[in-house]
Amino acid sequence: GDISLGTIDTGTSGNLSITATSGSLSQSAIATVTGTSSFTVSGTNTMTLTNAFNDFTGAVTLASGTGAVQLTDSTDTILAASTLGGNLIVASSGGITQTGALSVTGTSDFTVSSTNAMTLTQANDFTGAVTLSSGSGAVQLTDSTDTILAASILVGNLTVTSSGAITQTGPLLVAGTSDFTVSGSNAMTLTSTSNDFVG
Repeated sequence: GDISLGTIDTGTSGNLSITATSGSLSQSAIATVTGTSSFTVSGTNTMTLTNAFNDFTGAVTLASGTGAVQLTDSTDTILAASTLGGNLIVASSGGITQTGALSVTGTSDFTVSSTNAMTLTQANDFTGAVTLSSGSGAVQLTDSTDTILAASILVGNLTVTSSGAITQTGPLLVAGTSDFTVSGSNAMTLTSTSNDFVG
């Protein structure tokens, strides 16, 4: 059935691994994990780990069927290699980096604040539209397939590198510099009349 996590504190070096075999995964209190974290749901079940005071120090692995996954972290967020069949939302009060590629069939939404950077430069596979939100920190996104950018607001610099085409579903507002790269014969189509590239 469904799993609702209470207060979790793994101590000085503990890892955490939780699998909801037949239900959704949520929380009612703060999770503090010094080591790595691994969370798994299957089918249409959702994962909702959105306590604003979560502290995931080590890399976080996420796995899902078609259910939505939401992760909130009060510190720097390190994403390990993860495969998600639904939508993904990651909100970090620190930076976002990764140690392995992300494969997301649904939409992806990544948020960092203040001067924190977002560095998602592995051989990722973002099938759905990607939303990016940042303060003044640099944002870097790499996609091994066609890249669809959703409406995004970034105060810092933006770098997008795609092995496929780059298109958009909403306007991009970038206060810093913008750098877009496609390879081979792939097209880049950033034609929203509401785009605002300041840098």
